[in-house]
Amino acid sequence: MDGSNLYCDVSLPVPLDQPFTYALPETLRHRVKAGCRVLVPFGSRKLTGVVLRCHDDRPEAETREVMRLIDPEPVLDAQLLALGKWIGGYYCAPLGEVLRGMLPLASEIRRGKIYSLTDAGRDAARQLLFDSSAEDPVVQVLRMLERAV
Repeated sequence: MDGSNLYCDVSLPVPLDQPFTYALPETLRHRVKAGCRVLVPFGSRKLTGVVLRCHDDRPEAETREVMRLIDPEPVLDAQLLALGKWIGGYYCAPLGEVLRGMLPLASEIRRGKIYSLTDAGRDAARQLLFDSSAEDPVVQVLRMLERAV
Protein backbone atom coordinates (compact mmCIF):
# COMPACT_ATOMS: atom_id res chain seq x y z
CA MET A 1 0.00 0.00 0.00
CA ASP A 2 1.52 3.31 -1.10
CA GLY A 3 -0.70 5.61 0.99
CA SER A 4 -2.69 6.65 -2.07
CA ASN A 5 -6.35 5.74 -1.51
CA LEU A 6 -9.33 6.31 -3.77
CA TYR A 7 -12.00 6.88 -1.09
CA CYS A 8 -12.44 8.06 2.47
CA ASP A 9 -15.18 7.65 5.06
CA VAL A 10 -16.11 10.97 6.65
CA SER A 11 -18.06 11.60 9.84
CA LEU A 12 -20.21 14.72 9.50
CA PRO A 13 -21.93 16.81 12.21
CA VAL A 14 -25.43 15.72 11.21
CA PRO A 15 -28.05 13.77 13.18
CA LEU A 16 -27.38 10.62 11.15
CA ASP A 17 -25.08 8.16 12.88
CA GLN A 18 -23.21 6.85 9.86
CA PRO A 19 -20.07 7.71 7.94
CA PHE A 20 -20.34 9.01 4.39
CA THR A 21 -17.99 7.81 1.67
CA TYR A 22 -16.38 10.37 -0.63
CA ALA A 23 -14.03 9.97 -3.56
CA LEU A 24 -10.60 11.50 -3.19
CA PRO A 25 -9.41 13.63 -6.10
CA GLU A 26 -5.99 12.77 -7.49
CA THR A 27 -4.39 15.76 -5.73
CA LEU A 28 -5.55 14.64 -2.27
CA ARG A 29 -5.13 10.85 -2.45
CA HIS A 30 -1.69 10.78 -0.85
CA ARG A 31 -2.39 13.59 1.67
CA VAL A 32 -5.70 12.71 3.37
CA LYS A 33 -5.35 10.65 6.56
CA ALA A 34 -7.69 9.45 9.29
CA GLY A 35 -8.25 12.28 11.77
CA CYS A 36 -7.93 15.11 9.24
CA ARG A 37 -10.76 17.54 8.59
CA VAL A 38 -12.11 17.86 5.05
CA LEU A 39 -14.69 20.03 3.35
CA VAL A 40 -17.30 17.96 1.52
CA PRO A 41 -20.57 18.53 -0.33
CA PHE A 42 -23.61 17.30 1.62
CA GLY A 43 -26.87 17.88 -0.18
CA SER A 44 -26.87 21.53 -1.17
CA ARG A 45 -24.49 22.47 1.66
CA LYS A 46 -20.76 22.22 2.26
CA LEU A 47 -19.82 20.66 5.60
CA THR A 48 -16.61 20.09 7.49
CA GLY A 49 -16.15 16.50 8.59
CA VAL A 50 -13.50 14.27 10.12
CA VAL A 51 -11.98 11.46 8.08
CA LEU A 52 -12.45 8.11 9.83
CA ARG A 53 -10.55 5.95 7.35
CA CYS A 54 -9.10 5.95 3.85
CA HIS A 55 -9.57 2.92 1.62
CA ASP A 56 -9.92 1.54 -1.90
CA ASP A 57 -13.25 -0.28 -1.37
CA ARG A 58 -15.55 0.94 -4.13
CA PRO A 59 -18.94 1.87 -2.61
CA GLU A 60 -22.18 0.64 -4.16
CA ALA A 61 -23.62 4.15 -4.50
CA GLU A 62 -22.14 6.93 -6.60
CA THR A 63 -19.81 9.15 -4.60
CA ARG A 64 -19.06 12.84 -4.64
CA GLU A 65 -15.53 14.20 -4.30
CA VAL A 66 -13.87 15.76 -1.29
CA MET A 67 -13.60 19.48 -2.01
CA ARG A 68 -10.70 20.47 0.20
CA LEU A 69 -8.31 19.16 2.83
CA ILE A 70 -8.38 21.53 5.81
CA ASP A 71 -5.61 20.02 7.94
CA PRO A 72 -2.31 18.78 6.48
CA GLU A 73 -1.89 16.60 9.59
CA PRO A 74 -4.60 14.82 11.59
CA VAL A 75 -6.24 16.91 14.32
CA LEU A 76 -7.59 13.79 16.04
CA ASP A 77 -5.25 10.81 16.47
CA ALA A 78 -6.34 7.16 16.54
CA GLN A 79 -6.87 7.22 20.32
CA LEU A 80 -9.14 10.28 20.17
CA LEU A 81 -11.12 8.79 17.28
CA ALA A 82 -11.58 5.61 19.33
CA LEU A 83 -12.65 7.68 22.35
CA GLY A 84 -15.14 9.57 20.18
CA LYS A 85 -16.62 6.29 18.93
CA TRP A 86 -16.91 5.03 22.50
CA ILE A 87 -18.58 8.26 23.67
CA GLY A 88 -21.01 8.14 20.75
CA GLY A 89 -21.93 4.54 21.51
CA TYR A 90 -22.22 5.02 25.26
CA TYR A 91 -24.35 8.15 25.03
CA CYS A 92 -26.22 7.14 21.85
CA ALA A 93 -24.95 10.27 20.10
CA PRO A 94 -24.07 10.66 16.41
CA LEU A 95 -20.32 10.31 15.94
CA GLY A 96 -20.10 13.45 13.81
CA GLU A 97 -21.55 15.56 16.62
CA VAL A 98 -19.23 13.94 19.18
CA LEU A 99 -16.14 14.56 17.05
CA ARG A 100 -17.19 18.15 16.41
CA GLY A 101 -17.37 18.62 20.19
CA MET A 102 -13.83 17.29 20.52
CA LEU A 103 -12.41 19.94 18.18
CA PRO A 104 -11.30 23.40 19.34
CA LEU A 105 -13.96 26.11 19.12
CA ALA A 106 -11.78 28.02 16.68
CA SER A 107 -12.58 25.37 14.09
CA GLU A 108 -16.20 26.58 14.13
CA ILE A 109 -15.41 30.25 13.51
CA ARG A 110 -16.37 31.16 9.98
CA ARG A 111 -15.95 34.91 10.10
CA GLY A 112 -15.12 37.71 12.50
CA LYS A 113 -15.69 41.41 12.80
CA ILE A 114 -13.01 44.05 12.73
CA TYR A 115 -13.73 47.49 14.08
CA SER A 116 -11.75 50.57 13.13
CA LEU A 117 -12.14 54.32 13.12
CA THR A 118 -12.60 56.39 9.99
CA ASP A 119 -10.58 59.56 9.56
CA ALA A 120 -13.51 61.60 10.91
CA GLY A 121 -13.81 59.13 13.80
CA ARG A 122 -10.12 59.53 14.64
CA ASP A 123 -10.52 63.32 14.76
CA ALA A 124 -13.54 62.99 17.05
CA ALA A 125 -11.72 60.46 19.25
CA ARG A 126 -8.72 62.77 19.64
CA GLN A 127 -11.05 65.56 20.75
CA LEU A 128 -12.76 63.25 23.26
CA LEU A 129 -9.41 61.96 24.51
CA PHE A 130 -8.18 65.50 25.03
CA ASP A 131 -11.15 66.30 27.32
CA SER A 132 -11.50 62.93 29.17
CA SER A 133 -9.91 61.11 32.08
CA ALA A 134 -7.54 58.20 31.36
CA GLU A 135 -9.41 55.73 33.64
CA ASP A 136 -12.66 55.91 31.67
CA PRO A 137 -13.17 52.56 29.80
CA VAL A 138 -14.55 54.42 26.77
CA VAL A 139 -11.35 56.43 26.58
CA GLN A 140 -9.27 53.24 26.76
CA VAL A 141 -11.24 51.69 23.88
CA LEU A 142 -10.92 54.86 21.82
CA ARG A 143 -7.14 54.88 22.39
CA MET A 144 -6.90 51.27 21.18
CA LEU A 145 -8.98 52.07 18.11
CA GLU A 146 -6.95 55.16 17.41
CA ARG A 147 -3.70 53.16 17.46
CA ALA A 148 -5.12 50.45 15.16
CA VAL A 149 -4.48 51.15 11.54
